[in-house]
Parts: sequence; structure tokens; C-alpha cells
Amino acid sequence: MTALLAVAALLLLVQTVVLLANVAYWRHRRPDPPAQGLRLSVLIPVRNERDNLPTILAALAAQQPAPWEVLVCDDASDDGTDDWLEAHAAQFGAQWFRAPGKPEGWVGKCWACHQLGLRATGDWMLFLDADVTPGPGFLAEMMSMMAGTDAVLITALPRFAPTSAGDGMLTAMVPFSVFSLLPLARAENDRREAFAFANGQVIGFRVDEYRQHRPHEQVRDTLLEDVALARWAKRLGRGVLIADATRTLSVRMYRGLADALRGFGRTGVPICGGVTGAIVVVVLLALAYLVPWAAAATGDWFGLILGLQGAGLYGFCAARFGLGWWYALLTPPAVTLTLLALARSILWHRRGRVPWRGRTYEGLGSRR
Repeated sequence: MTALLAVAALLLLVQTVVLLANVAYWRHRRPDPPAQGLRLSVLIPVRNERDNLPTILAALAAQQPAPWEVLVCDDASDDGTDDWLEAHAAQFGAQWFRAPGKPEGWVGKCWACHQLGLRATGDWMLFLDADVTPGPGFLAEMMSMMAGTDAVLITALPRFAPTSAGDGMLTAMVPFSVFSLLPLARAENDRREAFAFANGQVIGFRVDEYRQHRPHEQVRDTLLEDVALARWAKRLGRGVLIADATRTLSVRMYRGLADALRGFGRTGVPICGGVTGAIVVVVLLALAYLVPWAAAATGDWFGLILGLQGAGLYGFCAARFGLGWWYALLTPPAVTLTLLALARSILWHRRGRVPWRGRTYEGLGSRR
């Protein structure tokens, strides 16, 4: 047990150092001046988003400055999304269209984004998932960053708003894994693909560069298109800008624990870089976040200290991204749920059949 605790201590030390560096990095970033005259096309790919569309379109209609255009692409929804758009899109100032039939070898979201990107007429385009809710000032903040950056891709991390503690525990793993494992300075500036990161809920490109490179076409068969796009940007030799949008943007990723488990089953293996990487992550998570509590249960004070340190890291990240400090109390069950979700993801990707939003993607291996 002593050797296992030593490994856990090293892992937690590394995460603590990365987290503190990221806090300092974002804190010292200076705000950009307001953008003048930038035309922003807001693009929303949707599949079965009937319940989310009224909220996001109403929020976009209230933005100041207003977007240049709001385009919605319906990717073969079967929940009445297209009927709702037909009846209500215009009143929110949005235009919409149905995606052409998805060709073989394309993931649905990439296909819908590709169609949207070819129709955008602004200076910049901003892809938003339908489950995000822009608050006052969100587009102004994004446009200022766009006007002041040389990066080829801009992305952002929002505030998370789960529906329950069940899906919240898994949702909190998103900012936790990013903020405590990924040095943001390297993710933005280091050209090595190992540091690639983007959040697919919020991704922006210059319109002319998108037309030139067609990035969604280049990652068309990828189940984790956001990280693949960040890797593409690094191969292009250009930077990525990762914005802190926790003050102006929120997202409800899943509707309950079962939905969250399905979602992590889809993305777990690609996030870890493949099946082997996912197995390694399972082992490391168990070592760093479960072994210390098992040792503490036997009266080992060092195990208790490490368990509290891990809970502090998880709780800090949860609070930093809108979920609350009390999630620290849920660290052991949250890690256990994550291990179960990763095990399901490994199974799905090993057999080469990944179900998502009414489709089953086959032969994609560890890609999204």
C-alpha cells in the first residue's frame, strides 16, 4: 500500500501544480478592447434539440451587439425540431435549413457544421451547441477576443449547470480533467498535438480560413471533432485561444445520470487518445482517487491526507466552473462513476460500434 500511496501522491502533486499554473494563467490575461464592426455568424448544428432551441435562440436575439446572422442546420431530427424551426425560427431572427443526406464516412455533427460553415457570410463564424445558454455580453466578449487574436481557432469553457447530482458528478469531470491536467499555456501556444484541446460546444474560425481549409471535412469521421480540430490547428502551425466564458455562458450537457453515462461512453476513449489510453486513465484514476480512501479506512493518516487533497482538487474545479464546492464530498462516487463510464466506452470502441443520438457509428475505432 505504501508504494501505491507514493504513486498517488506524485499524481496529485502534478495535478496541483498544473491547476495552480492554470489559475494564474487565466487571472493574468488582459481583457481585449471592444470589437468594432466585426460581423459574427453564429452557427448551430442540431439533431433532436427541440427542447433546447427556444432558450438559445432567445438568448442570442437579446445579445448586444447582435450577431451578423444566426444559422441553424437540422441534421435529420425526428423529435419535431424541424417543425418547431419552421414555425418559430424567424421570430428569433434565425435562418434554418435541413442538412443534405449524410454521406458515408461522415459523423453527423461534422456534416452539419460543414454545411453551416459553407453558408456563413460574416468575418468570423462561431459554432455553438444547442444546449448552451449565452448570457448578456457573451457575443461581445467573443468578438473582442476574435478581433484581437492571431489564433486560427477560438474556443471557450463555460459554466456547467447539471440537472442532478448524478449527471453533475460526471459533468464536473470535464473541467476537472482539463483544468488539472492540461497546461492551458501549452494548449494555446505549443505546437505539439499532445497538448491539443478545444471544447466542441464553442468553436470559432475566420470565415475565409474556414472556406480555404474546410476543417470539419478534414475531421469528418472523428467522434471527438473538437480535439481533432485543435490538432489540425497545431499541424497548421497556428495557435488556439481558450477563453474563460464562465461569467457569460452556461451549458447543460446531459439530462440525468443515464444520459451522462451514454455521453461519456461515446467520448471517453477518444478523450484518452484510444483504448490503451483509456485503460491507463482507469488505473491512474483509481490509484490517485480511490486507493487513498481505502488506505484511510484502515487508519492510514497519509492516505487520508491524499484523499482530502484529491477531493480539494475536484471540488475546486467544480466550484470554479459553477458546480459548487460541495462536489468535493462526492469525489469517490464521482470517480467510481467515471470508471464505469470509461469501461463502457472501452467496450463500445473495442467492438467498433458507438451509439449516439439515434445513430450507430461503426468502424471508427477510438475516433468520434
